[in-house]
Amino acid sequence: MAAGAARAQVRPVAKLKVYLAVSQRVSILNKPAPLLAALMLAVMLVLSPFSVKAVEGADRYFDGVRDVVSDTPYKIGDWIGRDQEVAPAAVRLLRPTVILQRTYKHRSTGQSVSLLVVHCADTRDMQGHYPPICYPAHGWTNTGFEEWSIAVAGQSLPARQYTFERVRGGSTTQMRVVNFFVLPSSGAQFFPEISAVDRASRDIRAAGLGAAQVQIITTDPRVDLSTDGVVGEFVSHLERALRVIAEGAPDA
Repeated sequence: MAAGAARAQVRPVAKLKVYLAVSQRVSILNKPAPLLAALMLAVMLVLSPFSVKAVEGADRYFDGVRDVVSDTPYKIGDWIGRDQEVAPAAVRLLRPTVILQRTYKHRSTGQSVSLLVVHCADTRDMQGHYPPICYPAHGWTNTGFEEWSIAVAGQSLPARQYTFERVRGGSTTQMRVVNFFVLPSSGAQFFPEISAVDRASRDIRAAGLGAAQVQIITTDPRVDLSTDGVVGEFVSHLERALRVIAEGAPDA
């Protein structure tokens, strides 16, 4: 999520290991030419990493994404938000253009909901970072998910609601997470799971346009994300940010 991500960024596309049968004392030079060529190609892939193609106007686009996400209101209906500190490890891994992590409390009931919006200028930085991977890594057990559809401004956004559990001191806590991704495109722009990010990461141009992830999270047993209208209320206040992210760089 770094601001200057329009410049080409270089990272390995794969980690390849070549195993030689040393015990059989076979020299590479004695192998057939096609095998030798394949081994040489493997070495070249390791030494010649995949470069993201710089897209004209991407710097301005990323600046706009940062501004519009940062402008997410602290008051959403009867919910009042307070920023939460972002773990330094998350910043190092994701290299975000912008990351918003905020907890909202209902001013009448005291109910609590968290909002996470993260944008990466390089889609590859987001690979592997989504609820089924991240939360189990921190001690939560994934107990399932269901497909969702969120109605916003006449549009239906696909999403998933995941449920997790964690047992500590004999007490069980349940967490629910509604999650979706946004990628700039002239076609589909909203996705319920990570495979769209993975596809974009294999394209040198699409990878350089980045991706966003939105999560609405609660461990409050009084909040039912399925029926309380909380998700729709929060996403409706993200409408402008989602539109800017989905439109992409103006010259792309």
